[in-house]
Amino acid sequence: MRTGGTTAILLAGRRDGATDPLAQAAGVTHKCLVPVAGQPMLLHVVEALVANRRIGQVRVVIEDPALLAGLPPLRGLLHSGRVVGVAAQLNLVDSVLAGADGAAFPLLITTADNVMLTPEAVDEMLDGCMAQGGGRRRRLHPPRVGAGRPPPGAA
Repeated sequence: MRTGGTTAILLAGRRDGATDPLAQAAGVTHKCLVPVAGQPMLLHVVEALVANRRIGQVRVVIEDPALLAGLPPLRGLLHSGRVVGVAAQLNLVDSVLAGADGAAFPLLITTADNVMLTPEAVDEMLDGCMAQGGGRRRRLHPPRVGAGRPPPGAA
C-alpha cells in the first residue's frame, strides 16, 4: 500500500514526567498505555493513522521510544519505519519540534489519548486545512461547547 506525504506526530509522553492518575489507576506507566476496548490507547490512534492513505510516517514522541517495541502490534511498523519513536523533550513545544525534526511536511499533530480518531476524521481535517490554504492550523477535535465564552456567572 502506498502511503501519503503527511507526517503524523503522535504525542504520547507524560506531562512533567509525572505518572498520570488514569495510568496509575490502570497500573501502567503512561496514559497512552491505558487499555480501552482491550488495547492501549496509543494503538487505537496508530491504527487510525496508518490506515489513512495520506499519512506516511507516524512519529511517536515518548520519553523512552524503546517502550514502543514492547507493544507487539507495533513491531512490524517500527521495523518498516512506518512508525518511528522519538524521544520526548522537557516541554510540549520542544517535543513537537523533536517530532518534526527532519520530517516530511505537512504535519498532523495529535495525542495518544485520541482513541476516537478514525481514518475518515484524518481526511476531514487534512481536507479542511487544504481548503484554508494548507498552511493554517485547525483543531483535530471540534471545540468544546461554550469554548471561548466565560462560564455562567463570570464577570
